[in-house]
Amino acid sequence: MVSSRPTRLRCSRKLYEGDESHLDSAFTMYYMAVNIGSFISMLLVPIIGGMYGLSLGFSICAMGLVLAVGSFVGFRYLVRGIDSPAGAAPLSLPKLGATIVGVIAMTAFSAWMLSHLSVAHWLLLIIGVCVFGVFFKMIFQSHGAERSKMIAAMILIVEAIVFFTLYQQMPTSLNFFAIKNVEHELLGITISDAEVFQTLNPFWIMLASPILAWMYSHFGDKGTDLSMPAKFALGMLLTAGSFLVVGFSADFATAGGIVSAWWLVASYFLSSIGELLISGLGLSMISKLVPQRLIGFLMGAWFLTSSISAVLGGWVATLTTVSKDVVDPVQTLPVYSHVFTQIGVVTLGVTVIMALTVPLLNRLINKTDETEKEAQAVAEH
Repeated sequence: MVSSRPTRLRCSRKLYEGDESHLDSAFTMYYMAVNIGSFISMLLVPIIGGMYGLSLGFSICAMGLVLAVGSFVGFRYLVRGIDSPAGAAPLSLPKLGATIVGVIAMTAFSAWMLSHLSVAHWLLLIIGVCVFGVFFKMIFQSHGAERSKMIAAMILIVEAIVFFTLYQQMPTSLNFFAIKNVEHELLGITISDAEVFQTLNPFWIMLASPILAWMYSHFGDKGTDLSMPAKFALGMLLTAGSFLVVGFSADFATAGGIVSAWWLVASYFLSSIGELLISGLGLSMISKLVPQRLIGFLMGAWFLTSSISAVLGGWVATLTTVSKDVVDPVQTLPVYSHVFTQIGVVTLGVTVIMALTVPLLNRLINKTDETEKEAQAVAEH
């Protein structure tokens, strides 16, 4: 009854069982659906919040969640017969009640932690250590091809943490750069609220998702699609380019320290495609590499990377901190330009390392128990 990402993931795995080449396309379209809601909310909340208060803006977002749950319940019949064992079981009212009470309690606790970030950080550290400790234990307890695939999944999750740390710059340092040093006009339209530039991220994702989904299916049918590690490396390369573009824009700033909004458009385009290749395919990666019995747990580990990266991303954002007293764009531009260029160069270095590990990860992913037995037989002879 209660919708969850792990449940949807298991259903998707069964839908595409025997035809995993189309999984990347399916999850890319799912990611597009998520970003449609993101685009609408990020566009409306600043506008409605400025006119009528943020409470109404966030209430509209809450109504969107209600509609999402309603659509899930209403269209659930489309996946009847391919549900997970938990989803196929009869609804237990006591368990449903416990879930509702748990959600309310966790909501209250989460609200409390917003005012006690040190507690949240320590809790995140403890949970992270426990979760990844259990993950390592699972890897050592597994054998053969299953162990190889889980090792590959662990490495890709670590790479995702690096990406998500950079991704967190969109609502932080990139946002401040847009406020202080970017021209607030695009296509002749005056943008009064610079935070609206953040909608470029879901906008590009909505446009690019169908194209990438088609490419995954098209080249997957031909057997020429890029491997998952290669897609992750390409996504990191585009992310590096997104920061270098912003850093490079300073060379074309006006005498007043203002750059054209088109530099930000280009930066968001590159980072959004990179996001689709890493974050958008993370669900597919877990589905392909993790045993059925562990999918729920590993999905939790995957989304935990976002929380860890949010903290790390906040630390990276402090590198671009400018004193509140400094409001002159001429003074803030060199700070942002220097840091974004440094981030881009470091990310290029990470991309090189990821590219070098692609062959190893491909071997781990493609290993089967049969090939391992053959290798052992050859070694014995």
